[in-house]
Amino acid sequence: MVKLLVDSDLCSVVKDIPQDASMAFLCDRIYPLTGIAPEDMQLTIEDQQGKILKSVKPLTAINSFPLKEYSGVSRIVVVDTNASSMANQLRQSDADVDAFTLSEADYAQRNDSVMAWKARNKLGRFDPEYQQRLNADRAVQESKLRSLQVGERCSVQSSDQPERRGWLRFVGKVPEISATEVWCGVQFDEPAGRNDGSFKGVVYFGPVGPNYGGFVKPSNVTTGPNFVPLEADFEWDDQEV
Repeated sequence: MVKLLVDSDLCSVVKDIPQDASMAFLCDRIYPLTGIAPEDMQLTIEDQQGKILKSVKPLTAINSFPLKEYSGVSRIVVVDTNASSMANQLRQSDADVDAFTLSEADYAQRNDSVMAWKARNKLGRFDPEYQQRLNADRAVQESKLRSLQVGERCSVQSSDQPERRGWLRFVGKVPEISATEVWCGVQFDEPAGRNDGSFKGVVYFGPVGPNYGGFVKPSNVTTGPNFVPLEADFEWDDQEV
């Protein structure tokens, strides 16, 4: 199973989707969440770092298997291409409400708003399972942060790559990736990353050599003097951002 964040104008919800799901199956799961019919969907498939892996109209690739074809799929952005669809009408209704600059209290009382629609369908922040997973992940990340020391040797281990080692150079928020999450900036011993210590033009550490830097979740990092450089006896894949 893959934990997939489904984002549209009307929802932002995490769902467990089988990794071998076809595009047809994926559209069938996305439709009740977004209110967007498969024939109106434009999908942008992204990895954990926000890198766009593919942008596609589902009906042109209905027999494909996007979660298997691209490693690290984490988010799918769904755009409604039908201006007269129900989902677009709901979105326009929400924009009209904003134009009248209602107070938050008055807006929360409306039954025809996007907020009310999300609440009825338990989507986004109204989904108790999503909030529980979000809180649990935050607790894990915060707990791990207390054991990390910037400037120390480190080991980075994740489920989809071999162990990588280097130096922990940065701990903090990277707004270009997420406004709320904390990331670890690592200077790798080998070109095992996807940047030089910067992200979207902002330098967070270094700069180091091309592909010698990377930003990873704290839960994947362990620091300590025992993490000496590994022998470079394997090739790195191209999935880290």
